[in-house]
Amino acid sequence: MVRPDFPKKGCIMFKNFSVRNTFDQPKAPEQFTVEGFADDTNPLIPKRDDLYVFDRIKLRDILAFTSDPMGDAMWIGGPYGAGKTSIVTQTLARLNWPTMCFSWHKRREFADLVGHQAIVGGQTKFVHGPLPVCMTHGYALVINEADRGDAGELVGLNDILEGSPLVIPETNEVIHAHPKFRLFVTANSMGSGDATGLYATSIQVLDPAFLDRFRFISVGYLEPDIEESILERVAPRVPQGIRENMIKVANEIRRLFLGGDDGGSELSLTMSTRSLVRWARLTVAFKGAPNAVGFALERAFSNRAEPEQQQAIHRIAADVFGDLWEAN
Repeated sequence: MVRPDFPKKGCIMFKNFSVRNTFDQPKAPEQFTVEGFADDTNPLIPKRDDLYVFDRIKLRDILAFTSDPMGDAMWIGGPYGAGKTSIVTQTLARLNWPTMCFSWHKRREFADLVGHQAIVGGQTKFVHGPLPVCMTHGYALVINEADRGDAGELVGLNDILEGSPLVIPETNEVIHAHPKFRLFVTANSMGSGDATGLYATSIQVLDPAFLDRFRFISVGYLEPDIEESILERVAPRVPQGIRENMIKVANEIRRLFLGGDDGGSELSLTMSTRSLVRWARLTVAFKGAPNAVGFALERAFSNRAEPEQQQAIHRIAADVFGDLWEAN
């Protein structure tokens, strides 16, 4: 039987973090703290992006969950490119919370989470997967694209979310979850199928009993003022007016991707905040090129679109920028 790691006598494993200072939330009460890990050297701690800007409401949801999951897991749904994984990993990075991310797809099985037999040093050994590692040590497990695989495979998590131990027959291990073990999943849907029509061929309807173990939050694209704050940090040399127009272009692309009330999408790709940041940075890098903004847009985003859609994207940009499109 494997019991989770608990702190040795005199060993400080956890510490409290100021929400105001740690997450750059000036409106948070000064005395408001959340618990994380004291050790900041674990290689599984997500890489911190100091330029990341948190959505206050989503941050509150995630901090409430990390503080006390109440026996739940957390489901984060939203369109691709909206930052579903990054809101989790950037929160955990600031809490020094070791994290393992695992991508789900139609060929995945629950056994992939548990582990597999492998030849190690000429001998057959059982190699633990991310689930027993995270359960044992109190790490966070993030399963990405949870609605892309076999609807029945993730049901294996039901008993664990109910508080039962993980039993590994190959090693006769019985692993009880560490009190700090947290399970997040991200998906384009909320588990009940694709209501948008954007992912109809790939999204699965998941088991209601499995979904009943989650609390849910929906993540959309960032508000313009938040994205402006991000662009100001990463590309301060780009004039404010151009940054604002970049955000307008991004939001028009997103609107056409998401479609109207009939669910029809006019574009097959969307612009994430990551692509928007890349566009701003490359505009600075290619400042000497004719129409540096358009030149950078091609390399940051539009060159991966089909020719007709690439033309549509550049028409959007030309309409938004007006005379500035050729003048910058």
